[in-house]
Amino acid sequence: MKRNTFYLLIGFTGLVLVGILYLAIQLSLPILIQGAFLVAVLVLYAVKRTVAETVEDERTNVITQHAAVATLSVFWVIFLLVSLGQVVFSFSTPLGFHLPPPPSPFAPPPDNALHLGRFGLAQLGLLGLMIVLYGSFRIYYARKFGDWESDEE
Repeated sequence: MKRNTFYLLIGFTGLVLVGILYLAIQLSLPILIQGAFLVAVLVLYAVKRTVAETVEDERTNVITQHAAVATLSVFWVIFLLVSLGQVVFSFSTPLGFHLPPPPSPFAPPPDNALHLGRFGLAQLGLLGLMIVLYGSFRIYYARKFGDWESDEE
């Protein structure tokens, strides 16, 4: 398999996992997406061994190291900011420990449940941001270290 085909397979796998995530939410089965993600990672690692072209060499290792350090340097600040916002948002709303108002025949039932799905969505959003940051830094360092130059004969 060629390297670009492998990268397309990774993208397609991501799209399939989004569909499985939707299905897991609809069925309230978290094990569905957890198992699918684990299987996808194992399959992609196995498929990576079949790539005919060089996927990693010394230059790509240096680019990966620089991109990883830059991603973590930026991401921890963003992660802390979002986490602090989530804490303030969560603790400024009722946690379901107060007495409910008297029942009214015309009012809908109060929603006193703490919606922990917000935390999961925030974490998924941050994970997506981390992937975009890493990809951006890889492009930056690949250009800086000449990964895309055609200086080889």
